Amino acid sequence: MKKHFFIMIAMSLVSISTLKAQTCASSIQKETYAFRDTFKLDIFWNPSITIIGKRPVFLHIHGGGWSGGDCNIDVNSTTCFGKMVEAGMIVASMDYPLGIAIARSQGKLDHVPMFGKSADVWNDKVYSDIIWDAIQTSVEYLYDATNFMVNHADQWDADVTKFIIGGGSAGAINSVMAENWLCNEKELAKRHLPKDFHYAGIIGGACAIMMGMKENLTWKNNPCPIMMYHGNADDQVPFDEIVLPKGGYKFVGSKQIAKSLKEMKVPYMLCVGQQYDHVMSGIPFETCGEEMLSFINRLVINQEKVAIETIEEDYEGPKNLKKYFSKRMGLSPEAVLKYVKDKNHESMK
Repeated sequence: MKKHFFIMIAMSLVSISTLKAQTCASSIQKETYAFRDTFKLDIFWNPSITIIGKRPVFLHIHGGGWSGGDCNIDVNSTTCFGKMVEAGMIVASMDYPLGIAIARSQGKLDHVPMFGKSADVWNDKVYSDIIWDAIQTSVEYLYDATNFMVNHADQWDADVTKFIIGGGSAGAINSVMAENWLCNEKELAKRHLPKDFHYAGIIGGACAIMMGMKENLTWKNNPCPIMMYHGNADDQVPFDEIVLPKGGYKFVGSKQIAKSLKEMKVPYMLCVGQQYDHVMSGIPFETCGEEMLSFINRLVINQEKVAIETIEEDYEGPKNLKKYFSKRMGLSPEAVLKYVKDKNHESMK
């Protein structure tokens, strides 16, 4: 059961042309805007790098379980963000209201632990309703950030027809649900996105779509190509599907999303971590920049009509959050567990 404590700590951690990374890190420019109220949008680009045509865009939505996280990202050359900038892209990262944190501050979730297995923690009527509201608010702000960038695209020579969104965990859920609601012509998308706008791609670590318990995953219009990373032992964001009977909702994960895309012959990439847990929500954004550029080149820019599924298996044992945070925090695995347990205890006071 110890592995179940990591839900929130993990989430807080994410003519035919070809994008190729170049090394001009010293010329990277950062611009910060308030795209709505006081919520920030950081934009990174390197005007010294030239490409054919306008610059594709990647808008990152941070994780944190709608309770933590911010728009700060690392654009050094080892991360996916740095590699995208070096390839001539515009990279942006946004803040948004944290619905779970707001609810906790108002005393609405004192009966629910901060960390835990999602099938247990989220299976609570109050909590699941607040998650649903948090997602709707997050997606609304994602649409507004998109609208801001589209309206100011000329400032960065941005190609709004190659506008990609993504993130890890909560950021992945926000992204894929934003696309699902856009494809299903939801009123929220109509009100907040430019007319006839379409996303060009999604990159998500631990994707899932939340819906009513008796609903099925549907797409009224075909979605854009989607790249998904997911551990098939993830007990925070389901790889397959979880039902929350007390809440009246369910989450369908990357396995089911990929199945729906294949049925529609929509291009996608799915990378499965064999017996990996929620660690796949964040690691790819640190180490898989070249793979992400391949997705952008092949499925977004060159519009290859392919479905690609891969399985990663670590011979030294499945990657997991305990190992990841032990190394990242400079603590022993036991100290990491104690930290999480202490936070859980504080949240229940």
